[in-house]
Amino acid sequence: MSENHDTRAMDTTMSVAYRQLATRDMALVVAGIAAGLMAIVAVLGPMRTVDTLTLLQRLAYFGVITITGVPVLFASGFFILYVLRNVRVRYVMLALVLMCAFVAVPWAALSMVLYAAFHGGAFPTVSYRAVYAFGILISGFGTGFSFYVLYQKASRTTHRNSVSKANGTATESPGSPAGTDAADLTQTRAVSTSGDGPNGSAPGKAPELRLPPEIGRDIVYAHVTGHYVEVVTTSGRAVVYSRLADVAEAMHGQGMQTHRSYWAAYRHIRRIRSDGHRVLLHLTGGRKVPVGRSFRSSVRAYLKRRTAP
Repeated sequence: MSENHDTRAMDTTMSVAYRQLATRDMALVVAGIAAGLMAIVAVLGPMRTVDTLTLLQRLAYFGVITITGVPVLFASGFFILYVLRNVRVRYVMLALVLMCAFVAVPWAALSMVLYAAFHGGAFPTVSYRAVYAFGILISGFGTGFSFYVLYQKASRTTHRNSVSKANGTATESPGSPAGTDAADLTQTRAVSTSGDGPNGSAPGKAPELRLPPEIGRDIVYAHVTGHYVEVVTTSGRAVVYSRLADVAEAMHGQGMQTHRSYWAAYRHIRRIRSDGHRVLLHLTGGRKVPVGRSFRSSVRAYLKRRTAP
């Protein structure tokens, strides 16, 4: 469960990371990483430039390539993080890899054209395929390093905002307007869902729970991740800067707590199964949540009542 918990924590932290990327500090980090890689490449002198160009010429040559390529990678990365902000982080990473492969196509062509410009019209003896592969390697390493730094910054900001929210204070988050409360980091709307109560009765009107519009209203389960709560719907997931008890109260009558860190909606509960030393509650869509020892009797009692004639 710890590995899955860490993966969920990264998923939820990265759901707001695109806001961190669109800040001056992160832009400077990306520029610093790009400049460092450019300097290393210039010293190494790939494409046999170490034998044909001086160090100053190599710095100029690879500097032009970096200046023209990094802004494209930066803008493309921001677009990917924004579009996939509610998608699992492994899919975001795959999209970033594909982005590097795509951007390296014109980047490699530009490298060969600039090589000719720096060598009196003579093209490099190495093949385009080799230059393209090197471009993927360098852009992939730079993107991966930037992605790691971005995640660390987003994680710290998420923690700081959640603590401020718990203390009842608003905090200004990098990349958001001054005075924005932590709970307003995502576009929100009120959620009021219908579901089956423990005795089959319809619940009353639920308090307001705010989620991004694109993930819908059909909540499957919620769980604590670090210092915040992730709400999972049939269409996506989002971070809620609140306590699990507050989420359960907002969804009063529509679900039950199955674990000290998990809450599940009645309408999505299917069955309970033992998996070794663990007891798991199976939900719709193949989802599973743990059932804590102190919650097992109440969960089994609910399932027994629901299946009773």
